[in-house]
Amino acid sequence: AVPTCSRLLANTLGEGNLRPNYKMLGDVLSRLLTVGIADADPAIRKTVLSSLASQFDAYLARPENLSTLFVALNDEELEIREAAMSVIGRLALRNAAYVMPQLRKTLIELLTELQFSQDAQDRHDSCQVLGQLIESSRELVKPYVAPILNVLIPKLSDADPIVASSALATLGKLALVGGTSMDEYLDELLPLIVASLEYAPTSKIERDVALRALSHLVRATGFVIEPYQRYKGLLPQILQLLRSDPSPAVRHEAMR
Repeated sequence: AVPTCSRLLANTLGEGNLRPNYKMLGDVLSRLLTVGIADADPAIRKTVLSSLASQFDAYLARPENLSTLFVALNDEELEIREAAMSVIGRLALRNAAYVMPQLRKTLIELLTELQFSQDAQDRHDSCQVLGQLIESSRELVKPYVAPILNVLIPKLSDADPIVASSALATLGKLALVGGTSMDEYLDELLPLIVASLEYAPTSKIERDVALRALSHLVRATGFVIEPYQRYKGLLPQILQLLRSDPSPAVRHEAMR
């Protein structure tokens, strides 16, 4: 019912006859959001948040709806928190006065939990939501690249390999936002990423994450040749991936 309702609302917006439907659209979206945070079934909560397309942004950016979305950031399910963060980040420029202060607070909370939590699952979840925040709220994140890296870099060597892999994936997203501001961290980051690429042959997921992070860092900083000069085994390893990996996405990333 939720996807059908969302599609009907989106179709209504696409018809160009907006004025008579303002109140109806606002009321329906408000009720959908209530279901998205209050329903007992996590699958339904996730479906609601995933169905909030950009056509609804003018309504979702209202303070009362944003307040509901921020409640969803405390959901017990990681996928729901990620979906909520994706929508909120998209709305940051629609209602910056409301969203930006709340997102800064959320950013601080995520970094604190990532840095100090003793629970590996909490560290992993914080990394995942942080990555979604970075991806969806680039303008907010740009001034905070250095503080984020100060917390993220030690987690690349986390005792839990799942946390380390998650931190590496988040680093790749941050590189695309930070651009040349990442230059001063290359000496610290390159050995960690190359080591992850070399020592994760048994885990395809970890290897793919390391390859993607390296690709993003190289593209962001413009240091295309230097990694191959420093690490003589890197080029043969990437060429081997091009020849042998069955995944087109991995081969595409290796070529980049």
